[in-house]
Amino acid sequence: MATDSNTNTYTTDDVQQILNRAIAQQSYASEFSWQDLLDIGAELGLTPTDLRQAEQDIQVEQALTLEREKFDRFRQRQLYGKGGRYSIIAAVLIGINSLTGFGVPWAIYISLILALKLGLSAWHIYQPKGEDYERAFHRWYRNHQVRGWLSSWTHRLLQRTLPQ
Repeated sequence: MATDSNTNTYTTDDVQQILNRAIAQQSYASEFSWQDLLDIGAELGLTPTDLRQAEQDIQVEQALTLEREKFDRFRQRQLYGKGGRYSIIAAVLIGINSLTGFGVPWAIYISLILALKLGLSAWHIYQPKGEDYERAFHRWYRNHQVRGWLSSWTHRLLQRTLPQ
């Protein structure tokens, strides 16, 4: 904490951390009203416009976090599906290889290639988030929004054209 022993000054980050801890330690009800927030903001010199903007920013961040969680679950489901398909393919190939009685276990090599491909997919999905993740997320998010828009538009169109 960057403090000066004579004047006790704090950085903005220090103030945020101190206030967060102090509020968390208080025995307040678990929720604050908008008026409570306005009162606290007024004591800190914040305008209602500043508070409203901060509230909207937080809501956007929370919505985006939920969408990222949906995206992560989507990618995990894709990986599980791919793993199931690869397992079935490998089992069939090994079965064919064992039925043909050839001495060369060619199906094992193909199975290893499929396992390597699945491992690389898993690494790609579970790697730390970077530029590739952001591009994939934004592409998925746009497609997700377009599908939602098309679905609602089609639904409204069908409601208007079908007799009730």
